[in-house]
Amino acid sequence: VRHDNNVDKMEGAFLDMFGQCYSSADPANGTTKEALGNMLNAACNDLDGTEELVLYVDDHGDTEFDFDEWFDWFIDGLWDNDQITLDASLGWSSLIGAEMPILHDGWQNGLEMNYLQGDVVSPGLSVALDLRDYELPPITPESFFDVYFETFLNAEPLLVDPSMFVYDPATGSLAGVIPIPYDPANPFLPQILTGPNLLSIMPTPPSQLPPQLPPLTAPVPVANLELTSGPINDLDHWWYSGIPEPGTLGLLGLAGILPLVRRRTR
Repeated sequence: VRHDNNVDKMEGAFLDMFGQCYSSADPANGTTKEALGNMLNAACNDLDGTEELVLYVDDHGDTEFDFDEWFDWFIDGLWDNDQITLDASLGWSSLIGAEMPILHDGWQNGLEMNYLQGDVVSPGLSVALDLRDYELPPITPESFFDVYFETFLNAEPLLVDPSMFVYDPATGSLAGVIPIPYDPANPFLPQILTGPNLLSIMPTPPSQLPPQLPPLTAPVPVANLELTSGPINDLDHWWYSGIPEPGTLGLLGLAGILPLVRRRTR
């Protein structure tokens, strides 16, 4: 089904580009790779000697929102240190001044449509800390984030599972994914919203730390911090007439095909 959907997108893209459909259908075998190659060759044969076909095909999969890139873009030029760090007392929040990152409705639409057709929906928060120069307390490194920080998405807590984190002693990297449970019928779960989204990572209050552990005294550098949708699959049904298939939802261009004809220059 996905292969046929991709070929349909290719035919549609060529129809938009050239005004005609170079059919890839094989009456005996359906839409084969050979038939798809024949369609590309037929389109290229219609180009003149000064034109070439440039084909851009993006991937299926998930989409991400990188808080580190957004933060770098947002405060560019305001001060020198534009890396996200988790302050020992204040933590970090995506509320900068009066601004927060804004997500388009493709996130909610894609997750909801996959949920309605019975797919596993698994958004999450991907976290990577740079602990190369950090003096680790007497705990297993994989539990460092869970013990020392509390994470909230749009004011709802995210539960951290230390088994989802991996520590690399060679690089000092601690990386993992915090699941964001998804159920559109439950308004009390953390949700990725259309519009502004507030991510807060706060230090665990010292009074709530195990008695043998010292509180944080230095900021913790963040190497990566991003929301991920998890896999976004093709839709098998048109649940709502007003909502297009994931390839046109704006989820950073899932399964999109863009053909361009350009003139060669010498």
